[in-house]
Amino acid sequence: MEQPRSPALLYAIFFATGIATVQMGLVLPQMHSRSLGDSAIGLLLAMQFSGQLAGALFVGRRPARAVIYGMALTVLTAIVLAFPRGLHPATLLLFGLGLGITMTAINILAGREVTPAARIRRLQILNVFWPVGAAAAPWFIRGSTRILKQPERSYAALALCTAVLLLFFALRFCGKQTSVSTQHDEEHRIRISQLALFCLFAALAVGIEASLANWIPTFAVRYLSGTTAASLAATAFWCGILSGRFIADKSLQRVSWRTFGVLSSVLCALAVCGILASHSTPVFIATAFLAAFFVAPLYPAVLAHSVHVRWKNAVFVAAGCGSALIPWLVGQTSVTRASLRTAMFLPAIAAILLATALLLGVRHTMMTTEH
Repeated sequence: MEQPRSPALLYAIFFATGIATVQMGLVLPQMHSRSLGDSAIGLLLAMQFSGQLAGALFVGRRPARAVIYGMALTVLTAIVLAFPRGLHPATLLLFGLGLGITMTAINILAGREVTPAARIRRLQILNVFWPVGAAAAPWFIRGSTRILKQPERSYAALALCTAVLLLFFALRFCGKQTSVSTQHDEEHRIRISQLALFCLFAALAVGIEASLANWIPTFAVRYLSGTTAASLAATAFWCGILSGRFIADKSLQRVSWRTFGVLSSVLCALAVCGILASHSTPVFIATAFLAAFFVAPLYPAVLAHSVHVRWKNAVFVAAGCGSALIPWLVGQTSVTRASLRTAMFLPAIAAILLATALLLGVRHTMMTTEH
């Protein structure tokens, strides 16, 4: 089995996808020239994450080639989004599609380059770089806006950075890949019910992350009256994701996966309630960090256990479903109830559902796939 020659390049690309994934949620509150309601914002975010969902379906036997196609699509659509008239649901759908193809293919490349025993650690390292990018996104946007004058122009800066990474990747990986079919002897067959549990875990974990990441800035602007609070809270959130994933490996060596997962989910729900009850910027930032810290380890752990099973793409698709559906539901509930604060209870409810699913289903599923 051929190993990629530059894992650092995979990490750099994943870092860039972290910026790109959360960028729209940070740019929208700063676009004073556009008056968008919660329903419209929810639709735009849902279209992006729906594209990411569909992207998992376009990664076939040649993941390195898929990375090239996905990054090229991301560059082209980012250029369109850099213009005010480029902000359209169809553009966000294609932008998300490029991200979805890229992220799924990168995960597959990282998962196949090491032995099964080391795969979990490699995927955890890979998935650390995504929240690092997401945490850097507010400052990336602020810096590019200072130079390019308009917040949407930050997509032009993203397009440039992604194009450079695409060039390096194409030079290093083009023609160097092997077919995923060489990996079939390492894949494990599992029952449909077990696969469904993996999909549920992934959908809820990623959905909670996506909804909080994209709605926390808008919540801060609306209830704390300031874009500075929004930037600080967004950075704190992704620092929490980063910290949570760093400690996951050692924590899982000391306690069982079920205990760790259930406690993390419940504590995340409590932290979300703390976000909604906060009326000061320091408390808001602290609770945003805690919510991220507790939900962070869940998705990489699920991915590490499922990346070597048959039909693993279904888990990526489910994660995309969660990341599209829950943020959209937050927007729709905010419109229906005329309160974003009320709508933000949905991620807390999702965290309780995740804790329940982990409590009831994780033991049998994880024991089966650890062999």
